[in-house]
Amino acid sequence: MPDPLYLVLYQIATQGKRSNMIEMLSAIMAYDPVIEPMHFMQMDVLKLRDKPAYQEVVNAFSELDVGAEEPNYPEFTCRLRQ
Repeated sequence: MPDPLYLVLYQIATQGKRSNMIEMLSAIMAYDPVIEPMHFMQMDVLKLRDKPAYQEVVNAFSELDVGAEEPNYPEFTCRLRQ
């Protein structure tokens, strides 16, 4: 079962629900959740789809940064590149 952090990151990264993303993440991050690989996978998707939104999240929560390398998804399995 996905945890609340994963669910919010999923909504931000894949559904474009960015209107109050920092507020939602602030509420969850206040509980100091354990950051799992599944959270970083959603951050990779966000980085591919919307770099400004990714940067806004990372500026607020540096622990969610996936690093400087560009995520590499095969074209035939991930059509998220803009």
